[in-house]
Amino acid sequence: MKKNLLLAQFLVIFFFLAVPPLLKNSEAQKSVTIRFGLTSLLSLAIAVPILQEKKRRIISAPEKKDARTKAIMTALSFFALLLTALIIIFFARLFSSKTKSAAPQIPKGAFEWLNFATGTLLAALYEEVIYRVFLPGAAETLFVKDKKRERFHLLIIEGAVIALFALSHRYLGIPAVLNALAGGAILRVCYKKTGSIIPSLASHSLYNLSAIIFTAIALSLS
Repeated sequence: MKKNLLLAQFLVIFFFLAVPPLLKNSEAQKSVTIRFGLTSLLSLAIAVPILQEKKRRIISAPEKKDARTKAIMTALSFFALLLTALIIIFFARLFSSKTKSAAPQIPKGAFEWLNFATGTLLAALYEEVIYRVFLPGAAETLFVKDKKRERFHLLIIEGAVIALFALSHRYLGIPAVLNALAGGAILRVCYKKTGSIIPSLASHSLYNLSAIIFTAIALSLS
C-alpha cells in the first residue's frame, strides 16, 4: 500500500513539478529574479511532507554522518560550485560572445535583499528536496529490485535525475544547463556523503547568493 501511494506521489511530482520547467520558453524569461511569495510558500508546503517521508524511511536515504563531515562537505560543495561556474563562464565567453543567458535582476535596498535571500533559500530548499532527495530516493525505492544489477540501475537513476535538473535550466541558456549539470552532481554527492539535506541546501543557497552579489559588485565597478 505504501509503495502504491509513493508511486502515485512520484508520478504527480514528476509530471507536474519536474516536467513543466523543461517546457519553459527561453523568450519568456528575460531576467532572473527570486522573490519570497506564494511560490515560495508552495515550495515549502511541498518540501516539508517529503522530508517527513525521508525521516520515516519511506523513500531511500543515506545514513546521516557526523557534524564534522557535514561541515567539510558543505564547504567543499560550495567552493566546487563556485569553481565550476567560473570555468563554465570562462569557456562560454571564450568560444562564443553570442551565448544567451538570462540577466540577473539585482535587488535594491535592504528589504529587497532580505526578500531575495528568503526566496533564494526556499527555492534552493525546493530544488534540493525534489532533485536530491525525493526523485532519486523514490525511484530507488520503487524501481531497484534486482540486487544483481542494483549498481547499474542506481547509476541510471542518478544520471537521469541530474540530467532532468540540468535541463530544467534550459530557458536560461546552454551555460546554465552545463552549470546545473555539474552542480546537480556536486550537490547529490554532498547529500549522499552526509545523509542530510542541510549541507547541500547551505552550499546551494550560498552559491546562489554569492552569484548575485558578485554580479552586483561587477556591475557597480563597470
